[in-house]
Amino acid sequence: EVVRKHKTMRMLRRGLIVGGPSRRRRLSARTASKVTPPAWRVATTSDVRVDARRTVSATYGVLDLPGDGPALIALHCSGASHTQWTALGAALQRQSTLGSPNTDGSFSSYYYSKLIAPNMFGSSGGTDSWPRHRPQTLDDQAALVRAAAAREEVDDVVVLGHSHGGSVALRFAAASVHIHTRRVVLVEPNCFPVLLTTPPPPEAAALRPHAVAEAMRFLHAMQSIGVADRDAWGREFYDFWFCSAGGVLAAPREGTAPAHVPWDALAP
Repeated sequence: EVVRKHKTMRMLRRGLIVGGPSRRRRLSARTASKVTPPAWRVATTSDVRVDARRTVSATYGVLDLPGDGPALIALHCSGASHTQWTALGAALQRQSTLGSPNTDGSFSSYYYSKLIAPNMFGSSGGTDSWPRHRPQTLDDQAALVRAAAAREEVDDVVVLGHSHGGSVALRFAAASVHIHTRRVVLVEPNCFPVLLTTPPPPEAAALRPHAVAEAMRFLHAMQSIGVADRDAWGREFYDFWFCSAGGVLAAPREGTAPAHVPWDALAP
């Protein structure tokens, strides 16, 4: 799991996999270091409704691409922002295609017209903190995505989600009936309720109680300490995902942990 996580993060930093079946490649670290970061256009939607009386302001990053196909909506992991997708944006501005796998092992590519990267509740990207008048849900996070899509006037999309963003991507695709979602691409989605509702394969059945207990302990820890203590939030997050056993990895830099983390949205 540690190797897979670090490998995935390296792929994300380097732009994932770009090109179609005949031109798939990964950006090398040397090539990525020479790429000029794209100039994100950061926009704000100021009227995202969270209940009958409350609205919030949400931000998102957008890059215009040379293609004429669907928009690519990219949803970041917990505590990150639209800038998680900077390397991907740079790669797409050069050729605007991104291959995604099909179930038969082949790849499909689209000639993207835009990259839209909403900043979720709990991100470091400028979206208002969750009002905390009630526990948030994945529908609340998906509303931020719909607002960004509406502001950019797109109704034909491919959705890419990483970690918590993967859970939001699934909910967005299921609930957004007026937006044509061609496909959903998930990178390590952490939809914890699946642990409780999906039967495990026989060889993993004995591990189910431990997996559920570990995931729920982490979930409750993030909910309880995320607002009050940035350093503790960072240690808990890295200990769980990177198995650093007691804080071997340093906590995030000051200001990088979210003010209101999104873990309520993952509660079963």
